[in-house]
Amino acid sequence: MKAPVAERVDLPISGMTCAACARAIERTLSATGGVERASVNLATNTATVEFDAARTGVGDFVSAIEDLGYGVPETEPPPDAGEKLYRARLIVAILFAAPVVALGMAHTARLRCRWCSIRARHFTARRGARCGTPAPT
Repeated sequence: MKAPVAERVDLPISGMTCAACARAIERTLSATGGVERASVNLATNTATVEFDAARTGVGDFVSAIEDLGYGVPETEPPPDAGEKLYRARLIVAILFAAPVVALGMAHTARLRCRWCSIRARHFTARRGARCGTPAPT
C-alpha cells in the first residue's frame, strides 16, 4: 500500500494586517479536507500548505482564503520590485550624509584651509586649533 505523497504550495496573501488575520487563515486552511499542515507567515504574507493532491487542490485554498475576505494575487510580485525605490533613497541619504560627516570630522583635521573655520566657534576658541584662520576674539 502506497502512502500518499504530500504536495506543498506557497500562496501569496494580500490584506493581512495582524496576527489574528494570519491565525484565521491558518485555521481555515487546516480545516480544509486533505490538508496535512498549513502555516501562515504574516511578515512575508505567504501561506504554506502541505496537502494530498488526490483529495484537494490549490483552487480550494484560494476560495477558502477569499471567503474570509483576503486576496490571493494571480501572480506574485517580483522580489526586486522595491529595489529601485530603496536604491534611490540610499543615494539621496549618501548625498546628504557626506557633507555632515565631512563637517563633523573637520575639527580633527590638521588642514590649513578656510573651510575648517566653518566649525563651531567655541572649538576654535577653546582648543586654539591652528587652521590658517585667526581664532575669534
